[in-house]
Amino acid sequence: MDGWELACWGLFGGFIVDGLEFWRDVRRNGGVWPVYYTSLPGVVAEVIRLFAGAGLAVAFGKSGQVSGVIGAIAIGAAAPLIVEKLGQQLPLLPMSPKENTR
Repeated sequence: MDGWELACWGLFGGFIVDGLEFWRDVRRNGGVWPVYYTSLPGVVAEVIRLFAGAGLAVAFGKSGQVSGVIGAIAIGAAAPLIVEKLGQQLPLLPMSPKENTR
């Protein structure tokens, strides 16, 4: 698969998760559009999440860790968890004395 195809499948995986969450919120609110999706920060957060899933699908695909459609969809759907786990693997750097005075 090329990068664009991986990105599209990763984006689709993110849409699956966000679409189900949106549907659940609409049902919970009695058919009313959820407030979260009417604010600019909420919409921006969703767009960032979707593009993170697409980007991760491309990165995993180009590195040979994902070779199929289902894998790219799964990466797109799991993007927030993947980013969280990768962040936990980064070592914490000691603060400089200048930063320590805050």
